[in-house]
Amino acid sequence: MPVCESGLSVGVCPEKTPVFLRAVEEKGALTMAAELDFSPPEIPEPTFLENVLRYGLFFGAIFQLICVLAIILPVSKSHKTVITHQIPDYWR
Repeated sequence: MPVCESGLSVGVCPEKTPVFLRAVEEKGALTMAAELDFSPPEIPEPTFLENVLRYGLFFGAIFQLICVLAIILPVSKSHKTVITHQIPDYWR
C-alpha cells in the first residue's frame, strides 16, 4: 500500500486530497464531534425562592410523616392520672 509524505495511506493523504473534499471531511468530523458531546447540560443555579420552596416542601413532608407515625404507633402510658371530681363546698 503506497504511503504519502505525512505517513498516512494514500486514501487519506491530506497532500493528495482535493480542497473541497478536505472541507467536507472536516465538516463531517465537526458534526460527529457535536453529536457526541457528552458534556453536562448547563443548568442555572436555583434562586433563593426556589431553594425556600424546595426545602419547605422537604420539611413539610417530614412533618407529615411524623404526624402519621404519631397516629399509627401507640404511645406507652407509664403513669395514669386519676381525676377525682370533687364538688367544692360553696356549690353545695
